[in-house]
Amino acid sequence: MVKIYHLFIFFTLIMLASCGTDDNLPPDTIPPSNITLTINDLSDDNTEPIRISKNLDIKVNAEDDRGVSKVEVFIDNQKINEDVTAPFEISVDVNSFETGEYTLKISVSDEAGNTASKEETIIIDNTIPSITNLSIANGTIIGGDQNELTFEVIDDTGIEKVNIYINDNNIEEITDDSYLVNIPTNDLADGNNEIRIVALDLTGNTSTANLNVVIDNSGPEITLESITEGQIVDALINFNPNVTDTFSEVITLEVLYNDQQLKLFNEVSNYSFDFDPEIYPVGAGNFKFIATDALGNSTTKEIRVENKRLLLTLNVPDNLVQQSTVEYWAFVSGADGKPLDTKQITRDISELKFYSDEEFTNDDIFTLTLVNYNNGNSYGLYSIQNLTRETPGKINLFGPKESRVLQLNVNYPSSGFSNTTSIRGRAIDHNGVEINDLFNISSFDPIWDENAGTEYSYVYANDPVTGNYSYEKIEKPFPNDYTLEATNFSTENIEQRTVEMTNSNQSMFFRLFGFDNEIAFNTDSYHEIFFGSIGRGTANYKVNTSFHKYRHRIALNDYITERVGLPSATYTRPNWNLDYSQNQNTISLTKDGQEHKVGQVYLTNQSNFDTRYSWVIVFDSQNQDNIVIPTIPEELSHLTLHSYSKSNTFEVRQVEISKYKGINSYSEYLNLVVKENKEYKEVSEEVDSIYKVINNSNALFIFWNFPF
Repeated sequence: MVKIYHLFIFFTLIMLASCGTDDNLPPDTIPPSNITLTINDLSDDNTEPIRISKNLDIKVNAEDDRGVSKVEVFIDNQKINEDVTAPFEISVDVNSFETGEYTLKISVSDEAGNTASKEETIIIDNTIPSITNLSIANGTIIGGDQNELTFEVIDDTGIEKVNIYINDNNIEEITDDSYLVNIPTNDLADGNNEIRIVALDLTGNTSTANLNVVIDNSGPEITLESITEGQIVDALINFNPNVTDTFSEVITLEVLYNDQQLKLFNEVSNYSFDFDPEIYPVGAGNFKFIATDALGNSTTKEIRVENKRLLLTLNVPDNLVQQSTVEYWAFVSGADGKPLDTKQITRDISELKFYSDEEFTNDDIFTLTLVNYNNGNSYGLYSIQNLTRETPGKINLFGPKESRVLQLNVNYPSSGFSNTTSIRGRAIDHNGVEINDLFNISSFDPIWDENAGTEYSYVYANDPVTGNYSYEKIEKPFPNDYTLEATNFSTENIEQRTVEMTNSNQSMFFRLFGFDNEIAFNTDSYHEIFFGSIGRGTANYKVNTSFHKYRHRIALNDYITERVGLPSATYTRPNWNLDYSQNQNTISLTKDGQEHKVGQVYLTNQSNFDTRYSWVIVFDSQNQDNIVIPTIPEELSHLTLHSYSKSNTFEVRQVEISKYKGINSYSEYLNLVVKENKEYKEVSEEVDSIYKVINNSNALFIFWNFPF
């Protein structure tokens, strides 16, 4: 509001009231006076030129006896704007002006056209500050709480302040010339982040510098596939860690085991190395992987393990645990018989590993024992002694050779045979014997091998008194109304042979098996073609020469031999001696001879049949003189076998030492026979055994390697 304007109105009204007409006023020749300016809120009484930028905001006050009608703005005599309405406030956009010194003139006019003006020197500053020489380049990867950022800010008029923002958060304001700021990153998210520097000069010009940085406060990522938390370490491990970092370069990877450095990798990409647990003591172990990136960020990955000595691996077939089995266990014992590790075998287990929690060298020996607890409180046990960690190292068990019953105890009449003739018809898939003039036969299907089985029943009649021998091949299955007639039996291809046992006048027991072809031989699909005693010293026997292959067994007193082929003309008992004594659970052997390699002990009840057991123990007959019967583990304490072992001594029935043709050591026996759970006859064509039985009881023919 211009003061002169109000005075003019006031005096005009008085004059009109007193005179009643304008015609009495003299002409207005007096221009406005007392012009005052406010430029950008600054009064015009500054001693220095006013500096402006972008916008020029002018407020004009002037005095005039009749009032101001117009205000005009000139810059360097170029009219820029005007205002004809009080109050006189004029805005001028000066963005188009170059930075420099200008003359601002304000012209004030009244209604009569009288004009007065006022000039001021102004400086227009449209130059924004220059932000340069940033010490951190765009895209730089930074991390941690100490990241010094320096820069320069230059302006022709001077800097009022500089603000630094991180992701729109103001972290610092600088009002002096020290353009240095620390960029803390620990509270920032990894990845792309924006730093913004905003400089404001003294005239209000601003400039912004945007800096994109990558924050990396995280160490490298370590991925391991060769080991897991809580794993039992029992063999050489090849470690090949995958170490990556999203933003920075991986500089080092340090690997420690129980705080002992294993490896230190510097600026490489291949981190493969081997760890041999045998070098380190058994017990708890801790792997520590420490990866560091170029910014010093580190990641530590720790994996706790248990270092144990692997003694043995058992591969378990699906059908090992049968329906008749209540529980099936396996345990390993040290040389002293004390259990080292015990595990139950169930139908869903395919592999078991046995360990020693204590140090166990490759030369130390141990025993594996399998325990099959059947319905009826009956136990079958099988132990293999003198095992080492390397021999055999692994045993591939196989399930029992199961057969499906086709017919049981079917009787057929026999006719025309003498009273001294015995009739038999035994094979892998049927079992027939004459009882009270009736031939009783049961038939089975050997389902463990589709190639196993015979095509017919070989039934033979043998009269040890007359020496007559005949046979009949009967198609399977027997007809329902079939009768065994002596007249139907043949003597074709029957020859008499002689066998001599040197230096002996004892009665020989003889059993002969025939095989129709090579498949039958390989699947043990035999026909029994002779069974019984054949006399003393030199004895005669009958053989059907039409079979493809043969196997025979001869037993004489304490000597047994089983061999592929027809019997030799002569046999000589090995010059071995064997005896034993028992003191509770230790069996002491007295033996000689260098050829035998494998020994077996058979334990079974001679009394106290509340808990029935059958236990075979295999041992190194050349190098072992004392057989320690393994202690039944506490894990089996719920079984009667455990309580029985606490109050009873397991009873020995038979001890045996054997020589296998082609098997030159006990270690070879373990690797060739035990490791693959084979029958000895699958790898050896000939075996000789000397045995010792308790109280002159009947000897068992050569033990099966796995009797259940």
